[in-house]
Amino acid sequence: MPSQQSVLHQAYSTYQDWNLAFPEEDDIPYIMEDDTNPTTSDLSWIKPPPGWVKLNFDASFNRESSHACLAVVGRNSEGFFLGGTVSKVKATSPSEAEVLAAELAVMFAMQKQWKEAILEGDAKTIIQAYGDIVEASSWT
Repeated sequence: MPSQQSVLHQAYSTYQDWNLAFPEEDDIPYIMEDDTNPTTSDLSWIKPPPGWVKLNFDASFNRESSHACLAVVGRNSEGFFLGGTVSKVKATSPSEAEVLAAELAVMFAMQKQWKEAILEGDAKTIIQAYGDIVEASSWT
């Protein structure tokens, strides 16, 4: 498991990158749908199996500007930060923003050539929709 100091250092570094990507003039409160609010059980991170990467994705949405900020963080089975990415895109709703964040996570995994990856997000309706797609496209 990474030390508290290394996690704080990585968080600060990511914060600095975020501020470079999204200058202060863009700082406007973001609106989230009810299903994007994490519950207490959502707050503990579960490690992926050895050799796998877990990609956590999230989005915030600004209704006034129709922009969404997307973030993806990849960690290994030891909890070590492997990489991350952020993006600012046009979106029409918080749900669309979450879908775009999931898509960004998939593209990031492909870019890094991570073949064994688990995607995790907190928007229940989006996660359920992906589950329905996988179930509907199953060959079994």
